[in-house]
Amino acid sequence: MEEKKRILALDIGEVRIGIAISDPFGICPSSLEPVTGQSKKEKLDKILNIIEKYSPGKVVVGFPLNLDGTQGIAAEKVKKFIKELKKLTPVPIEKMDERMTTKEVQNLLISADVRRDKRKQVVDGMAAVLILQKYMEIRKGREKQPENGE
Repeated sequence: MEEKKRILALDIGEVRIGIAISDPFGICPSSLEPVTGQSKKEKLDKILNIIEKYSPGKVVVGFPLNLDGTQGIAAEKVKKFIKELKKLTPVPIEKMDERMTTKEVQNLLISADVRRDKRKQVVDGMAAVLILQKYMEIRKGREKQPENGE
């Protein structure tokens, strides 16, 4: 039986990087403290420390496509970040469409009557959890489908 590994998810923003990690069975995501830093190097170092601590089998990075599916400035920045992270870790990195995840989280927090200053503190981690949840659901769906139509 293949060993299960945790999955790490990143929601890369201008100021903070939301972080979520799955349990070892890939069932339940939870958010970690967002990564902040003055420089990209500082943020990458913090992410590498998280990778070292949790030993994930994969890193999933939210990829900010435009609503029409095209790549804009934000997607280019994330691609550069992924490229730099790939140079620093052997852990496989996958992109995951993150369209609307931050908006979904903000709407959820607004409907829960969470104050604006409190929303800023949790939105990044919750967005990373949502990215990870969607990734795990897609992966679970793939595992259930028989190969070659069997």
